[in-house]
Amino acid sequence: MNVAYVRVSTVEQNEQRQIEALKNFKINKWFIDKCSGKDTNR
Repeated sequence: MNVAYVRVSTVEQNEQRQIEALKNFKINKWFIDKCSGKDTNR
């Protein structure tokens, strides 16, 4: 099982470039996080 974690720092940023780069790996489960790294309450 392949799992991917995609993160951008703000909701205004687009995660699509990271998703496109990972599509070649046949990902079964995706986690997409749109939150700043400075925030610990997720």
